[in-house]
Amino acid sequence: MGSSGNFSVVTSHRPLRVTITSSGADKGSLSARDLPQIDEEGQVVQGSGSPSAETLLHLAVIRWCEAGSVLHTHSVWSTLLSKAYAREGGISIEGYEMLKGLEGITTHEHCEWLPIFENSQDVPRLSERVA
Repeated sequence: MGSSGNFSVVTSHRPLRVTITSSGADKGSLSARDLPQIDEEGQVVQGSGSPSAETLLHLAVIRWCEAGSVLHTHSVWSTLLSKAYAREGGISIEGYEMLKGLEGITTHEHCEWLPIFENSQDVPRLSERVA
C-alpha cells in the first residue's frame, strides 16, 4: 500500500471494535503501536496513537455492509476509474472470477456495484453521505 491510504480490521461487531492505522503512520513500516483499537464512535479503547483521519468513513462502510475490513487506497487506477465513472455515480464490476471472493457470491456472472462519492475534506459530512 505504500504510504498512501489506510486500513481497518473489525475485531468485534458487538460491541463494535476496530483496529485501524494511526493517522500519519508510514504504511510501509507499521508496528503494533501504529494500530490503535477504536469503538463505534472512533474513540481509542486500546493502544495509542490517533486513528486515521478517515476513521468516520471506515465506520460508515463497516456499519453499512457489516464489513470485516476496509482497505482505503489512493492508487492511480482507483483514482482514474473514479474520475471516469463519477457521472454514473459508480462502477459495475461483472464477469470476473474474483467476484467469487465476496461473501455469498458463487459465480462470476454476478454484478457488483461500487458507488463513487465526490471527494471532500469534510470527512464527517462525507461519512454521512456514504452512510
